[in-house]
Amino acid sequence: MRLREAATHALIIANGVPPPAAFLRRLARDADLVVATDGGALKALRAGVRPHVVLGDMDSLSLDRREALRGVTVVPAPDQEASDLEKAVRYCGSLGATEICLTA
Repeated sequence: MRLREAATHALIIANGVPPPAAFLRRLARDADLVVATDGGALKALRAGVRPHVVLGDMDSLSLDRREALRGVTVVPAPDQEASDLEKAVRYCGSLGATEICLTA
């Protein structure tokens, strides 16, 4: 999946029970930017969605999972005062996203 230049519509895939894979793929296809928290990254891959960015404290990503995400931008966000979901929302906003869809 290629990041579109003007990332106004973002999809965040967090660590929770994901929607059906076909629906998640459709959401990702419609998004300018797909960000997965470290805990949501594997859920995204299992659904056939390759995020543009994986963000978080990386406590949920083992070495083999990181290998599966080769080529994806990884943004370490070690701040323990905020959840990875909060960090992802802030990240999308910093890139100019005006609409954010969350899956958890």
